[in-house]
Amino acid sequence: MKPETIPILINRHLVTKETPLDVAIKHNNINSVNIFYSMLLKYQNNVCFNHLIDPQIITLMEKGIDLKDYFESDLPMCKITDDRFPSLHVDSSMKIIGLSANYP
Repeated sequence: MKPETIPILINRHLVTKETPLDVAIKHNNINSVNIFYSMLLKYQNNVCFNHLIDPQIITLMEKGIDLKDYFESDLPMCKITDDRFPSLHVDSSMKIIGLSANYP
């Protein structure tokens, strides 16, 4: 089964605004948390679904959930897919630095 052919499996409830992940966390059901987390990574791996996991990041860390796959997925960041904007900086002669603005 291809993830792009599967309908949205996990989303917010229209009235309570809770997700199945929120409910599983609230009831401390770690098995369900792992299942929903895996489903999101496998079938809804797109930045537009990050709002389902992002509010629970600290709680997931506190519960010992391994978030390595999450941070390596497409969920937490929007990638620019344009050849004019390479994903890695390739010009070592140009330095990008932060500047401090001094306001009077």
